Amino acid sequence: MKLSLKLWLYFFISSVVAVVVFVLIALPLGQLSQPGYTHNDVKPLAHAMIDEINHTPTDTSSLKRILTSYENDHPSLQFEWFHDDGTILYSSTGRTTPYSFSEYSNLFVEQPYSLWTKEQDAHFLFPANVDDGRFFLHIHVPSKAMQNTQFFIYVEDNKDWLTLLIPFLHFY
Repeated sequence: MKLSLKLWLYFFISSVVAVVVFVLIALPLGQLSQPGYTHNDVKPLAHAMIDEINHTPTDTSSLKRILTSYENDHPSLQFEWFHDDGTILYSSTGRTTPYSFSEYSNLFVEQPYSLWTKEQDAHFLFPANVDDGRFFLHIHVPSKAMQNTQFFIYVEDNKDWLTLLIPFLHFY
């Protein structure tokens, strides 16, 4: 094998290993240095809450117990559970009056950009069918508790990993 081919193979393999090591080190360090929630954290949390509510008696005290336990586990999040007619059955903020359409829709203005804008809170709404009734779980994530997800969304939208490698291949 020619020396130049060996050098190119060595260069290519060392570059791939460097990228892999960088990713393996950067991801855990990023999680440690920037704690918070992403939309991928909130969605399974909401589904777990809805599943737990579906598997317990649907009285107000059970609902309050379940939502309070999640509120204790995630103190930076705010939870609201309401009926499709707007009646708020539980609110971690203590709210009892229903939202007007305008007031509630304003919470979701500029979505999904609020997922990575530092000054803007993020709001998530999840539907739930419980005992033949239609309910909604609203999770409010303050901007301080929201993690910057712009890179994640870019990777998620570009499933073709080759497009991510093109800038690296340009230098070869």
